[in-house]
Amino acid sequence: MYLRAHKVINGIVYDSDNAEILHYRDAWFGSRKILAVTPEGHYFEAMFAGLIMGWQIFPLSRLRAVHWALKNEADSNVWKRLGVTLFPEPQVLIDRGFESPSTCEILGHRKRFFSNDLLYAVEFLCQNPDGRFFVYDGMILLRRFVFEDYIPMTQRQALAWAIQHLASWESLEMLGYDRNLAAKTS
Repeated sequence: MYLRAHKVINGIVYDSDNAEILHYRDAWFGSRKILAVTPEGHYFEAMFAGLIMGWQIFPLSRLRAVHWALKNEADSNVWKRLGVTLFPEPQVLIDRGFESPSTCEILGHRKRFFSNDLLYAVEFLCQNPDGRFFVYDGMILLRRFVFEDYIPMTQRQALAWAIQHLASWESLEMLGYDRNLAAKTS
């Protein structure tokens, strides 16, 4: 499949011939998704939408490009270019449990399902003191937790969760995202 995506959006030229292709992914039905960056540092997704529609281009912020790379399982060489530091996996026994969220670093949260104060479910993205990440999923009934679940996550999964649920910049930096990459490269 010949890659030739070209479009001008808001005065920025997105051209696959001049861009650095960071990652691509082929789908089973013949389409292709590409994450690329222009020489000026503008990230974009190019997607082949078939013979009739051709190539479609979607500009992305660097944070959205990181989220795209996480969701499309980009190779490990892409992360340095995107400003993400990958941490080594903590050496912890598999059957070792997680600490209580009150003793962990809370990186993000979201309230879901119900909107009253009597019954609601919450999720907390936490970092265990030993470096592991997990989502604490709990249901609260009359201000008491009645259901608790600890969902282990890798750093990449935790970063994707944090981006998707709008975690703070400090939390994203604790997960390896370098917020000041653009200021350093310009």
